[in-house]
Amino acid sequence: MRRTPRVSLPAGFILAFLLPALLAAKPDPADQAGNNTESSEGQWVFSLLPKSFQDNPFVDQTVITEMTDEGKKLPPPSRAKPVYYFAQPAGYHVEGHGTAANQPPPEELLARSMRQALAVNGYTPAPPGKPPALLILYVWGVHNNFDTNLDPSMQDVGGTFLDVGHRNLLSRAALVGGTRFAGELKAAMEQHDRMQETPTTPLLDPLRLFTERDPKTRQLVEQSKADCYYVVASAYDYQAGVHGQRKLLWRSKMTVDARGVSMTDTLPTLILNAGKFLGRDMPEAATMTRRMQRNGQTTLGPLEVKEYLEKLPPPAGKSSDPVPEKKP
Repeated sequence: MRRTPRVSLPAGFILAFLLPALLAAKPDPADQAGNNTESSEGQWVFSLLPKSFQDNPFVDQTVITEMTDEGKKLPPPSRAKPVYYFAQPAGYHVEGHGTAANQPPPEELLARSMRQALAVNGYTPAPPGKPPALLILYVWGVHNNFDTNLDPSMQDVGGTFLDVGHRNLLSRAALVGGTRFAGELKAAMEQHDRMQETPTTPLLDPLRLFTERDPKTRQLVEQSKADCYYVVASAYDYQAGVHGQRKLLWRSKMTVDARGVSMTDTLPTLILNAGKFLGRDMPEAATMTRRMQRNGQTTLGPLEVKEYLEKLPPPAGKSSDPVPEKKP
């Protein structure tokens, strides 16, 4: 079996690209309006047992890819016309407050999952002698909710807890639903806070109206409130990086609800489930509910694509009309 050569990059080269804009790939709202993406919204699953006591619990996952203007100029790859890349793991990180409750999965397991997921859309590791077009850096970790009990000496002076809690929530919302979703949630929260100063009808609460506008938004808000495990893959122009320039092309954010499950059981399959979305501009986050196996495998149900990508033209000489199903 031929091994892919491992290339080591200087530490300064990696750090120059890594965390300054982890949550900052801003989508263009004008390009995103009026589109749909895949979702399992409305699939509500209830169980009396906590997930930690279930053998094969359902877990909620989200994926969002945000393209920069430079990234949108590039033609999307395919298996027939692959784009070569060099991937560099950038390690485990704890965001938010507190510490992780369990150990992260082995790095090689995540690397293998990332290679398989990137291959779905035609991203291929650069072979020897072939210069890569992309440098893909990926980080993983846990983003914990704000906990006021972590430091009993803290006092809520001038709304300190409220401000820190808001920042914590919005940071996780950018991971779960993307930068645009986090901006909309921030606006709703600010209107909600202003309305608390005067009596108002609960039905007119801007935060409630935003949360209940559709099933997907409700799911994204609820997942933003909970601890989550995440993987963030950022694709940069490789040649620009060689010359000391940081040119971000796209960033994919993947999250899974951390309640009652381990990182080892969830992160590898989270990456695999996200394969079709990596490097593809998405107008909104995709939400998925999948049954998890405690042995580190996930049973994938049928995925339904709701035309968030442009429809490909039919092969030459073939009609684009669907072929009628043959009745048994």
